Amino acid sequence: YPLCALAVSDERPVSTQSTWGSDDGENLFKENIRFLSSDTLNVIACELFSAVRRSSELMRVACAVNRGNSDKRNTMEIIIEKTHLMVGCSGVCLFLLDEKNRLIIALTDEAGIYVDARLSWRSLVGRCAFTNEVIRQCGALEHYDVPEFKSGVELPESVMYVPIYGKNVEVIGILGVYNSQKPQGFDSEDESKLVFVAALAGYTMVNMLQFERQTHKSEQVEYLMKSISRMESHMEQGPQKTISELVELSYELFHCERIGFFEIDGDEMICTVSRDFVDGRLPKNRGLIGHVVETGEIVNIPDAYKDSRFNKAVDLQTMFRTTSILAAPVFDENSKVIGVIQCINKKQSQGKFTDPIGIANTYNIKQENGESRMPWSTKSAFTDVISEGILEVPEMSTCPLPRSPKKGRKTRHSYSYKRSSSFYLKNEIVPFPKADELLIKALAKSAGVVIVKARLFRKLVMAQRKNKALIHVLHVTSTDMDLPDMLDEIANATCEIIRANRISIFLIDNDEKRLCSVVSKDSEMMNLCVPLGKGIVGNCFMSKLTIRVDDPYNDKRFLQEIDRATGYVTTSVLAVPIADAHGNYVGVLQALNKNDNKKFTSEDEDLLLSISKEVGESIRRGLVMLDTKTRELLLAEKTQYPWQSAMMEIYSRNYIIGLPRATPVVASLRSEVSTSISNNTTEIGDLYKNTELSVWPSKRRAEILESMATCNFDVLEYDENILDDFSFLMFANTQVLEQFDIPEEILRNFINAVGTKYLDNPYHNYYHAVHVLQSVYFCLRKTEMHKFLCNIDILGILVSALCHDINHPGHASDFEIKTDSNLSLLYNDVSVLENMHAHETFMLLQDEEFNIFAKLDKADRKELRKIIINAILATDMTHHKNFTTKLGEKSSVEEAFDVEDASARQFLVDVFVHAADISAQVYTWEIAFKWEERINREFVMQVEKERRLGLTPSSFMAELDQPMKRFKSQLFFCDVILKPFWKGLAMLFPGYMVVLSNWKRTG
Repeated sequence: YPLCALAVSDERPVSTQSTWGSDDGENLFKENIRFLSSDTLNVIACELFSAVRRSSELMRVACAVNRGNSDKRNTMEIIIEKTHLMVGCSGVCLFLLDEKNRLIIALTDEAGIYVDARLSWRSLVGRCAFTNEVIRQCGALEHYDVPEFKSGVELPESVMYVPIYGKNVEVIGILGVYNSQKPQGFDSEDESKLVFVAALAGYTMVNMLQFERQTHKSEQVEYLMKSISRMESHMEQGPQKTISELVELSYELFHCERIGFFEIDGDEMICTVSRDFVDGRLPKNRGLIGHVVETGEIVNIPDAYKDSRFNKAVDLQTMFRTTSILAAPVFDENSKVIGVIQCINKKQSQGKFTDPIGIANTYNIKQENGESRMPWSTKSAFTDVISEGILEVPEMSTCPLPRSPKKGRKTRHSYSYKRSSSFYLKNEIVPFPKADELLIKALAKSAGVVIVKARLFRKLVMAQRKNKALIHVLHVTSTDMDLPDMLDEIANATCEIIRANRISIFLIDNDEKRLCSVVSKDSEMMNLCVPLGKGIVGNCFMSKLTIRVDDPYNDKRFLQEIDRATGYVTTSVLAVPIADAHGNYVGVLQALNKNDNKKFTSEDEDLLLSISKEVGESIRRGLVMLDTKTRELLLAEKTQYPWQSAMMEIYSRNYIIGLPRATPVVASLRSEVSTSISNNTTEIGDLYKNTELSVWPSKRRAEILESMATCNFDVLEYDENILDDFSFLMFANTQVLEQFDIPEEILRNFINAVGTKYLDNPYHNYYHAVHVLQSVYFCLRKTEMHKFLCNIDILGILVSALCHDINHPGHASDFEIKTDSNLSLLYNDVSVLENMHAHETFMLLQDEEFNIFAKLDKADRKELRKIIINAILATDMTHHKNFTTKLGEKSSVEEAFDVEDASARQFLVDVFVHAADISAQVYTWEIAFKWEERINREFVMQVEKERRLGLTPSSFMAELDQPMKRFKSQLFFCDVILKPFWKGLAMLFPGYMVVLSNWKRTG
């Protein structure tokens, strides 16, 4: 209607209304059109048809672009092709701004354009980009107006540049056309069309970028989850393999030139995984890595050489140039930094997971096989220098170029030669984006969990390997072999176990001040003697320390003349001192050359040290017992080997009377500390001195007594014949003897009788009974639990703890029930073994010789019997969940327990004894592992018995001989069973917090 109104304005005045309805407009149109001439009507009709045709063209362009926007290159090709259809021209060029605000040619079909040009604001296209205005020019152009064209080619006669807008009306690129077919150059109609195509291009590109970013994020998350799964799958191969897998996966995620993993090693950071810096060391408190360790923060540095913390020495050592750095800490379960993962030099190119940091970077065009599709594309270097706002481009030596079509020449309809800037293929180093910080944080967090588990699993596997090795050695030492043959057999077994090429055993000859080889594969080595303090072996014996050398020829202590004499080439050495159980150092055990050109590890050290102790004991037993062959060697008038005199010297110095001369390390339980338990209980005063341990040094006695009041006491360290005294002193330290008038002799008889009732099971034995007794003793001393108990409760706790597993058969109650045993029938399948333990306890107390309750009145005996029975029955694991739930419901200890409430005291006693019964796994790692190994062995024995009887083993006991099943079973027990219980107990009794700390390290 406005068009018609304008058309008739000269013919007849047109009436207007403030508001047009549809009917009014139609009537007005009919009224006015009657006065139009036929020529005017023809003009109007042509204009209308032209507008409809342009609208149809624009719609077709929009549909074509949207159909092809799944591929960046295809989208840009469509934009160029449709621009040709919309605007008559000889060539089209699509420029995009990169993250450095450089105009880069994304795609063009104009043959005369130098695709590697980058254009500044002084050019026409640059002015368009930085003024956000449409630039149209027709006529003579200078090269600085269109520097995208190669020097020497014919410049276009008309150009038009239109800005492409992204989000927030920000220019992201330019759409340019060259050589209009119209004599006057590009006009307003061409501008309207090109503006439309540019707007469509901007909208499409922004949406594609957003979609691509979301796709990248999804791919990153998916790849991250797969990466974590792959790391977990390598957990069995140890932490080193897990870390290596982490680094390799990170190359895909971060698309950078170098990635390394640093672990803490004392005051240094050692690079354990890297392509060019393996085993490299850096100070822990210096440099960017040190900063990450100290602060626990992620570091993202765009230019390392501008950061004062950067250590340039590593670049000099590796002949590498570091630019951008991204480093993140890796934490363990206690939020302690255990390592740092470092990524160096982010690459701009088309990494699968590279986060887009600019439109131009996102719309990278990969050319086939890295080559340009155009036969005339130059391969010479291009300059990166911009001077006075104009790009300086060197002259190119190229093939003759096809010339652009002249004005009036027919426009091409085939656009097969489309080229893009090689800046897209240039592998520039860029800063790490914020997205990579989030990604490395998530990866490091998951990696920390997996690495800790891998280390724990590795520790378990190595402990199992160590046990197998020791069993093998013990098997050798238990045979009737003579000492020399036994040592030779041990050396052969050790060589296989530790995966070394050779094992040597040296014996000390103090008279001659030398070490003599007694076992070696080389016959020449059988006569080898090393002076004390010389060589690695001599230094090892004198220092009494393990020595590990990865490069012997660069170690001053290494005696190279031995290799020259034997023709052997030593590449790695591990030497440990040999001592017997009584502290007599008798020699050195040495391993040479780890198999597969590997290096000896700290795990090898631990294993060889354990074997050396057995070697020391083998030597002691062999010399004490003096088998026939050894006696002949010692008494021979003429010695064949130097080690014979060494063995004689060891014998005469340490074992001449058949007993070790070294003073055994023993302990007494004398303590000067007097700790008040409460007014309702006894006072811990002076300790009983009439023990069998009175001959021990007083200082050592005091130390051990104090250790009994901690969760660091390891009862397995001591001989079984000393356990009675330990038990007696823990009873005595609670003053129950005085409080209940218990004769010392009767208590000793009772304790001894209980000890003899325990069977020789791997786990449920007398050691376990004393451990549980020590655990309740620790609780009485270190928590406020005693404030909510009476004296009789404390006596009941002590007796229950000592007797709770008396006469245990070495299998669970479930086994009794499965086999319909007499015990299961007697106790109606309810807490079968626990009922039996309570019964056995009171059967002992029936004997006057063992009756420690004899002087209690009848009411007290009856109450004490009830306390003990309930406490022993409470050790049945079927009550564990109920205990955990009730503890969790208590908000304070005062609410939970009342000393005046008998039922509340009984609940506390039950929880107390149950906690002690399952306390092994909340002691220190070394103690917890010993008990775990014992219970695992007992479970395996039960499974074997059940299978022999045709019974189905319990699921949690089956396959515990497999490391992974054992590992997962232990983790489940710690995380699901122990953690909630001990956490609830520690919330009520803060003295248990130390136990929680142990659990975190152990679990």
